[in-house]
Amino acid sequence: MFTIALIIGFIVGGLVGMSVMCLVVAASERYDKSLEFTVIDKTTGKYPDLEQLALKEEWAQNLIYTDMEGFCIDEDGNLLLMDECGNVAYCPPGRFKVVKRI
Repeated sequence: MFTIALIIGFIVGGLVGMSVMCLVVAASERYDKSLEFTVIDKTTGKYPDLEQLALKEEWAQNLIYTDMEGFCIDEDGNLLLMDECGNVAYCPPGRFKVVKRI
């Protein structure tokens, strides 16, 4: 019984979280100024291979390498790598270069 309650709680919590995330996305789509950027891997000088990062980098081991989404910047300015399942990993400071697009 307890296991079923946990599963139901997880599903409901996920749906509520998705609703909040959708509201944030909808609000940001209406905002006329967005932050567009490109990420450069300082070790290669190119856009990083997200699948390889998730497979080989220790800090990104919680990500699903077959479902990589991309990078985002949180409100504190930290660079995060995301997968399409909702998992995120904080990128090591100084590892990547963020280039803002105008």
